[in-house]
Amino acid sequence: MTFAKPSYQNQNSQPAREFSYNCAAHGCPLPGSVGGHESARYCSFHAGRKPDENDKITSAVRSNLWIMDAVHRITTPEQFYKGSAQVSFFNLATEGVIGIVKINNRLDLMPSKIKNRHGIEIDESKNDRAWSARLLDEFSKAIHKASSESSEGEYSSAKAPHPGVVAEFANRLAA
Repeated sequence: MTFAKPSYQNQNSQPAREFSYNCAAHGCPLPGSVGGHESARYCSFHAGRKPDENDKITSAVRSNLWIMDAVHRITTPEQFYKGSAQVSFFNLATEGVIGIVKINNRLDLMPSKIKNRHGIEIDESKNDRAWSARLLDEFSKAIHKASSESSEGEYSSAKAPHPGVVAEFANRLAA
C-alpha cells in the first residue's frame, strides 16, 4: 500500500502563502484574531478600521505595550520570578509590576481596593486576577482613546470592541 505525498499547494497549483499569527497591520505586535483562513488577520483594534488609521492605532498599542507586559508578569509570575521558602513568586511579581507602573509614571494603576459588581471589596495586591483585569481594561481604553481621535473626530463603537465590553470581562474576572 502506498500513500500519496501531502500537497502543500492550493488548488490553483500555486505555492501556499505563509500563514502568520500576527496582526496584518504594519508594525502591530498583537496577534491577529479577526479574519478568515485565507485573508489577512487583524487584532481587535485594527479590525474593520480604515487603513489610514492603522499607524495611529499601532503607535498607541506600542506605547502601551508595557501594560500588557505587566499583565503577563502578574498572571504568569513563575516565568519571570523565582520564589523561595520566605517569599513567593506572586509577591515578587507584585513588587516587580509595581516597579513597572512607577517607571511609567502611572500611579493610578497601582493595586488598590476596589468593589466588584456584587459590592464585595477586593484587594488587588492580593488578587492578581482583579488587578490584571483592571490593567487590561486600561490598555483597551488607551487604544480606543487614541483611535477615537480620528481626523473626522468621530468614534463608532461598531469599529472595534467597546471599552465597556472589556470592563464587563474585567468585572467577571474579579468576581
